[in-house]
Amino acid sequence: MKFLDDEIVENIFPDKPIYSATRSPCCFQINLYIQQQDRRVSPLTPPELYDFVGINFLMGYHILPSWRDFWQTDFDLAVPFVSFVMPRDRFGQILSDNRAMSTDKLYKVRPLINKLNSNYVKLYNVSKHVSIDESKIRYKGRHSLEQYNPMKPMKRGYKLWMRSDLDDGYTTKFDVYQGKNGNNEVRDDDDNVEFGLDEKVAIDLTADLQKKHEAYFDNFFTSVRLLDYIYLYMVFTHVEQ
Repeated sequence: MKFLDDEIVENIFPDKPIYSATRSPCCFQINLYIQQQDRRVSPLTPPELYDFVGINFLMGYHILPSWRDFWQTDFDLAVPFVSFVMPRDRFGQILSDNRAMSTDKLYKVRPLINKLNSNYVKLYNVSKHVSIDESKIRYKGRHSLEQYNPMKPMKRGYKLWMRSDLDDGYTTKFDVYQGKNGNNEVRDDDDNVEFGLDEKVAIDLTADLQKKHEAYFDNFFTSVRLLDYIYLYMVFTHVEQ
C-alpha cells in the first residue's frame, strides 16, 4: 500500500462534497446490478477507498466464483473479514460505473498507473542499465485487453511493456498493451511520420531517462529512426538479437 500515497487518493477526490446524491461515486468497474436498484449513495471517503482496495487485494489471492460470495453466510464461502470491513451493498456501489467510455481502455486507472510510475522512480534510484521488454499478468477471465499466445509459457493474460533495472529486475516504468491502435501515436515532427508500436513503446519507456543511462532491448523495438530519436536525448542503446 506504500505506492498508494495521499496524492493518488486526493486525485480520486477532486471536489467536495464528492459525488454526493449520485449513483456513481468513485467507481472502477461496470456493474449494472447496482445501477438497476436506482439507489442514491453517500459520498465515498478516503478510509473507505483504502478498505475497498484492500478487499480487492484479498480477492486476488482468495478466489471465489463471484465477488458477492465474499459476503455469503454459508460456512464454505463466508469470509468474515470482508463483511466486517465493508457491507456488500456498499462495495457494490463503489464498484459500479456506467459513465461514457473513453478511447483509452484504461482511462479509469490511468491516473493510478501514471502515479505508480512516478512513485517507482521516486522511491528507487534507477541504475545506469535498464531493460525494455514485455511481460504478462496471468488472467483467464473475459476482457478486451486479454492476450492469447499459445506459444508462450503463460498463454493468457494482460500484456505489459516494462522498463526494469538490470541490476535487480525492479520495475521502474510500465504500461498495459491495448492492441495495435490502443495507444496514442508518437510523432516525429521532423519527418512528419508516425512511429510504429514497437518504436512508440521504446520512446515512452525511455522518455524520462537521462544521458547517464543505457537501455537494452531486443530487435522487436529496433529501427534506425528509433535509435536516432532516442540518441537526441542521450540515452545510449544496446540491441540484443
